[in-house]
Amino acid sequence: MISKETWNSIDDLVDSKKWIEQMDWSVFYDAASKTLKGGYSLKKNEDLQFQYGDLGTDARTAFFLAIATGGAPLDLWNSAKQVVEERYGIQYLGPGWKGGGLFLQGMTGLFLDERGTLMGKSMANMTYAQINHGWKKNYPVWGWSCCAAPDGSYLGVDKIVDSVVSPYASILSVIYYPKQVVENLKALEKFKIRTPFETDKGMRSFGFRDSVNIETGKMT
Repeated sequence: MISKETWNSIDDLVDSKKWIEQMDWSVFYDAASKTLKGGYSLKKNEDLQFQYGDLGTDARTAFFLAIATGGAPLDLWNSAKQVVEERYGIQYLGPGWKGGGLFLQGMTGLFLDERGTLMGKSMANMTYAQINHGWKKNYPVWGWSCCAAPDGSYLGVDKIVDSVVSPYASILSVIYYPKQVVENLKALEKFKIRTPFETDKGMRSFGFRDSVNIETGKMT
C-alpha cells in the first residue's frame, strides 16, 4: 500500500510547472553577448567557459524557458545564431548534419510544438535532406544523429558517419513525415534492431536500440 504522503511526493516530482517556476535563468544570461553561458561549476565556483548561441540546437529549449520565466530578455532569441547549411538544395539551420544531426534540430520539438515556425521548417527540411541522402546513396534506411556506435565509440559533433543509423533520429521527425518514418522503422526492424535482450543488470530490454551499422549489421 502506498501512503497518501508518498503519492503527494510523486505529484510534486511530476509537477513540471512548479519546478520550472523555481528556476532562476537570469544567472546564466550574459548581457554582453546576449546569449546563455554554458553552465556553472559548483565545484570550481565559476562559470563554464563556453556559451550556447545557435538557434538550431537543443539549447533553444533553455532559450525559451529563460525568456518565458523572465530570466532573459527577448534579445536572447533574436540574437541567436542562424547559420544556414544546405544539402541537395535543401536549407536548414546549422550546426547541421555533422554538428549533431537530427538530435540537435529536433529535441526541442519533444517539448514545444514548433510546426509553423522557423525551427519547425528547419527540422522538416533537414529530415527531407536525410531522406534524399538515403535515396541518392541507395541505403535501405535513413536517420543520422549523435549516437552510441556499435564499435563502442560515441558519434558526436563532426563524427557522424553514413554507415551508422539511429532509429530515434527518424522518430524525432514523425510529426512532419509520419508515413516515411513508419516505413523507415519497419525497414530498420529487418536489422533485428528491436530484438529483446538482457541488460548487464539482468533486466529485459525492449524497443529499438540506439544504432546499427548498416554495412555490418552490428548493433549498439
